Amino acid sequence: MEGKDPLSLIPVEDQWMMEIDTSKQHEVNKKFHYQVQTLHKNNSVLVMDCFGETVDLNGELVFAGMVVDITEHKKTQQLLQQSEERYRRLIKLSPEPIIVHSEETLIYANDAAVKLAKAKSEGDLLGRSVFEFIHPAMHEMIKQRIHHISSGKVLDFIENMMVCMDGSIVEVETSSVLITTFMGKPVIQTVVRDLTERKRMERALIQAESKYRSLVEEGIVGVYLYQNGRISYANPRFAEVFGYTPEEIYQMDAIDLVEEEDKELFSNDIKRLSEGVNSLGFQYRARKKDNSVIFVEGHGTAMIFDGMPAITGMVVDVTERKRTEQFLRNSDKLSAIGELAAGLAHEIRNPLTSLRGFTQLLKSKASSDQSYFQLMLDELDRINTIVNEFMALAKPEVMRTEQRDIRPLLTNVIYLLETQAILNNVSIVTEFEVEMPSVLCDEGQLKQVFMNVIKNSIEAMPGGGQLLIQAGIDQQRQLLLRFIDEGIGVSEEGLKKLGEPFYTTKEKGNGLGLMMCYKIIKTHHGTMSFKRNKGKGITVEITLPIGL
Repeated sequence: MEGKDPLSLIPVEDQWMMEIDTSKQHEVNKKFHYQVQTLHKNNSVLVMDCFGETVDLNGELVFAGMVVDITEHKKTQQLLQQSEERYRRLIKLSPEPIIVHSEETLIYANDAAVKLAKAKSEGDLLGRSVFEFIHPAMHEMIKQRIHHISSGKVLDFIENMMVCMDGSIVEVETSSVLITTFMGKPVIQTVVRDLTERKRMERALIQAESKYRSLVEEGIVGVYLYQNGRISYANPRFAEVFGYTPEEIYQMDAIDLVEEEDKELFSNDIKRLSEGVNSLGFQYRARKKDNSVIFVEGHGTAMIFDGMPAITGMVVDVTERKRTEQFLRNSDKLSAIGELAAGLAHEIRNPLTSLRGFTQLLKSKASSDQSYFQLMLDELDRINTIVNEFMALAKPEVMRTEQRDIRPLLTNVIYLLETQAILNNVSIVTEFEVEMPSVLCDEGQLKQVFMNVIKNSIEAMPGGGQLLIQAGIDQQRQLLLRFIDEGIGVSEEGLKKLGEPFYTTKEKGNGLGLMMCYKIIKTHHGTMSFKRNKGKGITVEITLPIGL
């Protein structure tokens, strides 16, 4: 280095700085300080910090000083400046409103903060107290937060009410952090998030949830959520269908609500929904809390609830609809039987009259085999009875209705059949409510119905037993009559066929008697149904409207 011209160590573009400064060497004790780039031996550029002074050395002015390599420091400083610039740009262009304040005074606000505050420019905000933009109701709490943050504590987001430049109020969420201290004073950066849209959506969601919850809770159909073998949600109507409270249903296995004969069908439907079928309709027989059997219909849809497979859907009680459908089917059969009877009765009666007449003539002349002739006459009489019943079905009898108390009407029929009951070792027990309104009816036709039903019950108990007859008012304010026997009963399939022509459980029956009963009850705008008793026997239920 000794003997080299200093300018040769400096890049050409920076040599002018050296020339200016070295001109000061003509003055003794003149201090100098400058930074200059120099060339390394390997031609790399270094940044040097040069400082010193001119001195008189034996009558000669010389340049005495020190040179420090600050290349790395300069690089670090440059990177820091670039980083600060990037950070400033990020903050300035951030979509989130950001402010910086010290001692409660705003010293910076990005563009988003200016927009949120409804200011014209950043200058409208700087120098103002942060509390000018905070609702008075929040002042005390915000002061406490500023104090805690200034001491270095980290606090969570907080919901706040911001006062804009035009006086309007905006719901916001703020988060603040201590970023530095300046001259011993804390500097706090606050991120502000506008909650206007979120709050609007939350309120809309709450309103919608309230509306749909009300629709579900007060709905006329049962709504359920099935998960892990149980009903995890049931609206009041669903619980009402089965006669339980929702809380009772939550403690049960869902399959226990289904009648035994339909449990396999229920399990298969659940399996199908769990294996990929999106939704399906169903119809089951179900057992209520009071042990009565009802028909339910509905649909189920597979879904995910709380991260677990579930099924949701609706259920309605279709028991009355089923009864009505069955009633209509029976009515159609009655019409068909009536048409058949009208067409054939006269054709059958004339030959029957001839056959009976000639049989009686032959019997009177025969000296032997009288029993055979009598058997033929009995069977001809039986055929004639069936034809008469067909005619009764076809014949549109005129009803002679008047208000009647059902109690004496029933008592009269029971009295007429009491002897037959005693002979069959059957006891007839009655349970009538103290006060029962009268019904508008044809007394003769209702007597025919009661006589048929009671006779059937007595004949169903060849070994004796008890026939319980109940009369009262049901929940629909209709007259309800029950005939409960302890007889041999009938199968589930047979129960469905009761009242059909020529279906009977008696050796010599033809089923037309019950068909007549159906017809009479129908013309009285009532219903007639059959149920199997839990022990033995069946129950015949008849309902009649009050005061038609």
